[in-house]
This record gives sequence, C-alpha cells and structure tokens, in this order.
Amino acid sequence: MAMTSIRKWFFAFFLLLSVLSTLGFMGNEAFARRDEEERALIEDLAWLDKLDHPVVVELFTSTDCPGCGVADSILFKIRDHPKIIALGCHVNYFGAVAGFKDPGSEECTHRQWFYHTYRWDGEAELVTPQFVTNGDLKFRALYAYEIFNKIKITYERRRAPEWIYFEDIDEDHMRLYLPAGDHLVGRYGKSHGVWLIRYVDSDVLKIPPPEGSDTPKIVRYTNIVKRMYHVGRWYGDPRTLDVDLTHFDDSIRRQQGGWVALIQHMNGDLIVAAGKKPDKKTDPREKAAREQKLDKE
Repeated sequence: MAMTSIRKWFFAFFLLLSVLSTLGFMGNEAFARRDEEERALIEDLAWLDKLDHPVVVELFTSTDCPGCGVADSILFKIRDHPKIIALGCHVNYFGAVAGFKDPGSEECTHRQWFYHTYRWDGEAELVTPQFVTNGDLKFRALYAYEIFNKIKITYERRRAPEWIYFEDIDEDHMRLYLPAGDHLVGRYGKSHGVWLIRYVDSDVLKIPPPEGSDTPKIVRYTNIVKRMYHVGRWYGDPRTLDVDLTHFDDSIRRQQGGWVALIQHMNGDLIVAAGKKPDKKTDPREKAAREQKLDKE
C-alpha cells in the first residue's frame, strides 16, 4: 500500500513538472512570437508611409514610475520614423526622487493636466506612463506594435492633422508655414494656438537608489521636451509665422535635438496640425576643425 502511494505521489509530481514546463515553453513561445511580430511591424510600415499626415505621439512619463522604462524604450523605437513626431513629456506631480532633478519641463505637467481637464473632461486618470496620439487617444502600451494599432484607430475616428513646415531665417529666428485648415477647426471654432517645442534627442541618467537599496537605476530618455511656448494664433488660413527663438535658453538650444510645432485650440486639446525639424547632425571632426579655425582667426 505504501509503495503504491509513493508511486502515485511520484507520478503526480512528474506530471506537475511536465505541465509547468509546457506552460513555460508556451509562455516563452508567446513572448518570442510577439517580439517577432513587433519587429516585423516596425520594419513593414507601408501603410504608415502612405499617410500624407503627421502622427504626434506624446509619452507622459516620470522618474519614479515602475512601467515608464518600457514605455521610454518604445518611444525610442518609433522616434525616427519620418511621419512620427515623438515627444517625451516628463511630469513631476507623482513625487520626485530625493537628490535627483527630472530632465523634463514644468510645461509637461501642465499639459497632461490640461488634457485630463479639458480634452477628457476629467474622466481620465492622471497616470504614467501614458501615450497620447494627436491630442486625442490616450492609452498605455508595453509593445511598439500597440502604438501603431492605436495610430490606425486614431485616423479612423478623426481627421488627420496637416503638416507645418519650417524655414531658418537666421540663428535666432525661424519661419513656420501654417496650413489651410477650414476643415480642421475644432469644437471651439477657428481660433487656435500655435505652440513651439524644443526637445533634446536623448539623455542617459543615473537615478539614486530607493531607500533600502544600494543599486542606482540607469534610464535612457528620448526626445525630452525642454521648453514649450505659445508663439501665435491660427484661424484656419494658410500663413507664415516668424518666431523669435531667444525665448529658449541658449543652453537648451545648444544641445542636440530639434523643434516641433503644434496647432491646438489650447494646450492639451486635439492637434490639428504639426511639424518637426530635427537639428542637423554635426560631425564631431567637422565641429573641432571649425572651432580650431575660429581660434586661429
């Protein structure tokens, strides 16, 4: 009797191991399949390439957010697509890490609050990480392919934003070419604000360890919004708008990054037009040679 009982226990034990192994294999296979699907989708974005409109993807993130590292990596994956305008918006109302200054700007905290209050009528939670496409659809995502699915939904339910184009006038001035847009006016009529954003390409930071730990957290941020200014009004007619860039600190303008222009009724509403102008990449050798030449002169 005892031997039979022992055999039953051994049989049950090995059966359990077999089931757990199978489940683990299936789980790993599912994750591998999802990663493969994501890579394929990122590489094959013919449907997005055919769109003649910009896609603004804002990520509201913060330093003390458990899921924000994954969201920041997603933003990094999609930021170089020519149709995507990716913005990393760092908010600070969830509490700061002691001894650490968040790399973002106060404007992002206000911006998410405006979305929450006016765009979504207070129905949405103030959470991080949170993606917003074209000032309209809000969601959370763990994989880049989820972003593209949401972009498709955004274009199915709303008119697509038009492009804003840029022209350099001189070192301190820029010209914006605003589109015609009678068909783009929102629920508040034709009067909309024009916003200019300065972002920095990326930053890798070491965040102090939490209490009870000796291990700091290393994070990489992407397309970090540093400053955002209201620079003019738009009433649905095509026009040019000259912008004074001295509103932006020299220290921010000197960092590698770029400019983004948005048209919205207010800060935190449906985006009806957008454009981006990345800084020209400077070869370090060319920069050193130019500085050496200036020193000689």
